[in-house]
Amino acid sequence: MKVREIILDFTSLLDVIMIILFWFILNYQTETTKIREQAAAAEESARQAQITADAREEAAQERLQTAEDALEAMDTINERQASILKAMLEYRQGRSLNLTLVAKPQYWYLDVSIGDEEALGRIYSDDEKRLGLELNQMLSDAGFADDATIFCVLSFDSTEPGSRDAYSAVSRELRQIQLGNNQFSYTEIDRAVPEEETT
Repeated sequence: MKVREIILDFTSLLDVIMIILFWFILNYQTETTKIREQAAAAEESARQAQITADAREEAAQERLQTAEDALEAMDTINERQASILKAMLEYRQGRSLNLTLVAKPQYWYLDVSIGDEEALGRIYSDDEKRLGLELNQMLSDAGFADDATIFCVLSFDSTEPGSRDAYSAVSRELRQIQLGNNQFSYTEIDRAVPEEETT
C-alpha cells in the first residue's frame, strides 16, 4: 500500500483568521471610543449637575439668610411696637414723664416725675450741662431702657422771672436727648394763666 503525501495549505485559513482579528481590533477600537465618549459625557454631566447643585445650595442659603433677616426685623418691629403701645397706655393713664420747670431770678430747677405720684428727683440749673445725663440716669433707675419710647410733658410758667432763659436751656438739652434716642418725644405746656381782659 502506497502512502500518499498530504499537503495542507493554511494560507486561506490564515487570511480568514487575520480578517477576523482585524475585524475584532477595529470593532474593539470603535467600542473603546464609544466608551470613552460616554465616560466623558457622564463626567461633564456630573460636573454640570455639581454646578447646578452648588448654585441651588447658594440660592437656598441666600433665601434662608433673607428669611432670618426678615424674622429679626419682625422681632425688632414687634419690640418697637410694644414699646410704643406701652408708652401710649402710660400716657393715657397719666403716667407720662413730667418735667416741671420752676424759674427763679437767680436759678431754676426741674422736678422730674412719672405721672403726679412717682417723683424721680430734681435737677438744678447748676447741672444744666449734665441735664441729659441726669435725666437719662433717673429714667434708667426707674426701669426705662435706653431706647424706650418715652412721652414727656415739659410744663413751665412763662411769667416767672428768668423763665425765658431757663426754658431755653432745658429745651436745648431735651433736643440733645432726642438726638440720642429718637423715641423720646416731648410736648410743652405753659402754666401761666392769661390775664382776663377788662371791659
